[in-house]
Amino acid sequence: MRNVMQNVPVRLPAVARATAILRMRARLLREGFPRVQMFILVALTGLAGFAAPTAMLAAGPDAMALRYALAMGAAYLGPCTRSQVAGEVLSSR
Repeated sequence: MRNVMQNVPVRLPAVARATAILRMRARLLREGFPRVQMFILVALTGLAGFAAPTAMLAAGPDAMALRYALAMGAAYLGPCTRSQVAGEVLSSR
């Protein structure tokens, strides 16, 4: 029989939660630049969303709905693959 309480999240006391937040914030600021990383991620997403329909228009599809759908997919999937590669690089440290 499966334990019903198995998937219930554990609630930390307020002091432990505050300490965990402070430690995580210090780690993020010490080991990386979260604002720069987010700026790069958003810029690359925007660039992918702009470059995809421009390239498709030059390549031939005249249907704007098709170009729009493909551009949304490119903008959505582009940062996903880059963040996975970055995650692999960071985890290999």
